[in-house]
Amino acid sequence: MKDFSPIYTLPNKPAVYALYSGGRGPQYVAYVGIAGKLKQRIVQHLIRRDSSVATGASAVALIPDHVTGLSYWEHSSFEKTAALKAAEMVAFEVLNPALRSRAGDDKAGRELLQDDVFRTQLHELFEGEPTGSVKFPSLADVVERLSKIEKTVQILETQIRGVDMKKVVQYPFATRGPDAKRKFFNYRYHNETDTVIINAEHGKQHRFTTPEISNVLRIIKKEFGDQYFPLANNVQWLHEGTEKRGLGSIIYELSPGDTYCLVPR
Repeated sequence: MKDFSPIYTLPNKPAVYALYSGGRGPQYVAYVGIAGKLKQRIVQHLIRRDSSVATGASAVALIPDHVTGLSYWEHSSFEKTAALKAAEMVAFEVLNPALRSRAGDDKAGRELLQDDVFRTQLHELFEGEPTGSVKFPSLADVVERLSKIEKTVQILETQIRGVDMKKVVQYPFATRGPDAKRKFFNYRYHNETDTVIINAEHGKQHRFTTPEISNVLRIIKKEFGDQYFPLANNVQWLHEGTEKRGLGSIIYELSPGDTYCLVPR
């Protein structure tokens, strides 16, 4: 059983189309045809199933439930029937379908293909990306997708179990590190004092003026350039003066005693 609902997103314009098959294995072009109204023609093939190739009235037959997808090509010249039929002949050459529409050769279309420029344009059209494509998932495909979604939901449920969502909404940022040591916070910029205000989850507030932040960034740029720089915010090592040079040690040097360094995730 197939989901053919994507058909209703197709344009009702002149086009050359290719139907694909192959199940879950390698895909191949099963059928190539032309349509003055694309959507109407594909509905006839796959929904109403009353086209000659779908009913088996022609020498070859198309099995709608084996169709896995469709691609189509539009061109300004396709408003003319002869150009559309000429394009179909070129599409047969380029796409090499297992089945072909019974329209076959067309005198007017063949005459148009005597124009080398037009023939080259058509070859480039079908050798390039289609104007559009749709896929028709099977019931097995849908079940597989649902199974993957279910597994993803289970993983997410495991990750958020025990998390205080009210806290997450109030403090949407967090320091890096293990969950047990992670600290949540929010921040805002106060225009009148030119200050960034950081509110931690336990009520502690820190303020950093723009000049202070600029000074930290200036030192980091001077010492590390565009290279990676360490976080360097181990509280004990900062007190002992043994922490390596980095963001934390630079802030601590500018504000002795302040060991509260927050790093947004």
